[in-house]
Amino acid sequence: MKKTLRLLAIFLLITTIVGSFSGCQPPEPTSVTVGFAKTRNNADVDYDRIFDHVKSELSAKGSTLTTYEIDGDPHKVGNTTTIDYPIGSSKANKEAETMRAITVTKENIKNAAPNDPEIDIYSAFRALADEVRAQGNEKMIIIVSNLLSTSGVINFTRFPINGNLNKYAEELSSEMPSFENISVKWFVAPTADAQEDLKISDIEVLKEFYRCLIEKAGGTVEFISAPPAAEESDKSSWPKVSTVNVEKKDFIDVSLDTSTLFKGDSAEFLTRNSTEEILENVAKQVGDEKILVVGSTADTNDSEASHLELSELRAAAIKERLITLGVPPENIETIGIGNKSHKYRAKNEEENRCVYILSESSEKAKYFSLL
Repeated sequence: MKKTLRLLAIFLLITTIVGSFSGCQPPEPTSVTVGFAKTRNNADVDYDRIFDHVKSELSAKGSTLTTYEIDGDPHKVGNTTTIDYPIGSSKANKEAETMRAITVTKENIKNAAPNDPEIDIYSAFRALADEVRAQGNEKMIIIVSNLLSTSGVINFTRFPINGNLNKYAEELSSEMPSFENISVKWFVAPTADAQEDLKISDIEVLKEFYRCLIEKAGGTVEFISAPPAAEESDKSSWPKVSTVNVEKKDFIDVSLDTSTLFKGDSAEFLTRNSTEEILENVAKQVGDEKILVVGSTADTNDSEASHLELSELRAAAIKERLITLGVPPENIETIGIGNKSHKYRAKNEEENRCVYILSESSEKAKYFSLL
């Protein structure tokens, strides 16, 4: 009886041990694709510290690490590096093999020259997503770049950041490649060169814009401030990029023209929904700031007095709407300039059926006040 119990105990012990090992599956390989931008408007970043975040993603044999330079037309830099353990699976060998792959990737980044001066984030999305999907493993994309884009589908030279980017994201979402089961870590490099004064508020708006695009495409995104490099690179040979149409100064400067504002010879809104979206965005920016609302008219055969009166009514209509959106009335001054000639007047007369909304302290506002 004792012998039987002893054998049963041994059997149960062996079963428990085998069961515990059967549940310890080796970690699944990961496909990590790194897209980096090297243009004059990207500040230098510390890639050593960025790759500290990558190491833990490459702990499994068979993981892959691919490098893309994402300026302009994104292209692969060097071959995909596969994590292997040719001399064993010890912790030390795993770490050494991971560091080998990371070293290769950082050398590719260091030696790569910009392929194109423009930043085309949409093309980068497509190239990076296609790459990780082709590997067939758990997927991660690392982006090292600022948040600006000046060519291709996403273009902030045509659609300024102070416009309605939520609406812009809705329009572009159908153009996005699939990010199903893809996680994105975006190391946000500060802007440099001509765009180094990009406001924090603009950066936050851009983050939400890209978050909307990536999540609608089925992925997730985490934004991380890219650590600065100890020394600056010599960028003298790098081509310049187009200056993105953003507010670099702390001034409100919004023009509402014929496409979104008034009917001809009227202070009645032409397309209320479009105007509402712009004014809601302006109201959020104003805060306690004082602004000047300048009404204007297109040139017609009406008298100068009629033009002046109509421009004042248009400025007043904008003030009234901004007040209902929460802007204190004492913070809004209005003037009408009729059809006066000035340096900001458009060549297309239709576009002068407009209103300018300006920070009162800006040079542009002071210019209009003296007309």
